[in-house]
Amino acid sequence: MDSLTIVPGLETQGKLGLVIGILGLKTFISTLAPMPSIEYQLPETLAELLNFKNGNFSIKQWIIEHATQVHSLLVPSYQILGIFTNSTENLFEKKSLHPLSQEISSLLKSIHKVTQHKFLLHLHLDVNKGLKPIARVLNFIDNGNAVVPVNEGKIPMLCWLNCKVPILLDFSNDEIGKIDDVLMVWDEIVKESVVKFVDSKKITSVEQPVHIYTKTPCKNLKNPYMRIKGLIESRAVVCEGTSIDDAIKSVKNDLISTMKNRIFVAKMFKSNLLDESFQLPKRIFAAENPMVCDYLMEHETTNNSIKNIKDLLGLSINEVVGSEIFKPQTRVQISEKKSYFWLMAAIGAFIVLLISLLIILVQG
Repeated sequence: MDSLTIVPGLETQGKLGLVIGILGLKTFISTLAPMPSIEYQLPETLAELLNFKNGNFSIKQWIIEHATQVHSLLVPSYQILGIFTNSTENLFEKKSLHPLSQEISSLLKSIHKVTQHKFLLHLHLDVNKGLKPIARVLNFIDNGNAVVPVNEGKIPMLCWLNCKVPILLDFSNDEIGKIDDVLMVWDEIVKESVVKFVDSKKITSVEQPVHIYTKTPCKNLKNPYMRIKGLIESRAVVCEGTSIDDAIKSVKNDLISTMKNRIFVAKMFKSNLLDESFQLPKRIFAAENPMVCDYLMEHETTNNSIKNIKDLLGLSINEVVGSEIFKPQTRVQISEKKSYFWLMAAIGAFIVLLISLLIILVQG
């Protein structure tokens, strides 16, 4: 991460929150998402805020949970870039690392477990210097960190990649408990899938059609099992001029992440996914900067999603879109006793019919 560019006039709400943006050859900061409000009276200083606890509640755990929720909402190539702080302290001293910066580094390590991104940054806005931003970037692969300047500039033109993917997934009762292992197979299928772009060299227009073909990953299923089928509407966002390979990677990452998120949401609402037939969570998109999505269960409306996005990202969303259709069904194993009953009933009916025909023939 050699350079950082921040959108001019970006509003900063609160003293602590997440940095959202686009990571590429150049890294662009597009949103500073304050942590969601809580019912507790919070301290004024950043040092006290970072270490605030009330019973089982802690601000640091609250930020980690916030990052977990936002990570599932973002559509590629937007991602969590790190954490921002807003205070009067000079956290990036030249000679030594400020104790608060050490605490932020520890918090970023916890967020890294959620995002698995190579880089995460601590963006600090110094109140004494007119909220002039400066960043310290942590490299989790090479175990390095460096303070880098933050310049103002416009985000380049964004291209929206859309596709609809037919899906057929079968899960046995045993596999529901280890859904990540099953989705690893789905991951491999998506990686090997066929992706076609109109432009074979560069993504140049605003929208490109994408076609991805998949098949069911599970071969041998034990009864009872669950089948999910329908169309996934996948969307990704890339900067103009992005290579085809990077664009394909963004679309595939979106497909993989949305499947994991859907099953996770469904498991939260259903203690046992095989109890009854249910609709897979519908994904809807909010075309804002950053572009985000949300997952709605059957009883939820788009108003629930708009409120959720407002709480998590501080964005005022006016309209959301989505047109996915799923036709899930639950199959339950039929016991041997019940199977024999229907077989005997069919044989009995056949015998009765045969006797009736014989009687008619004799009487005739």
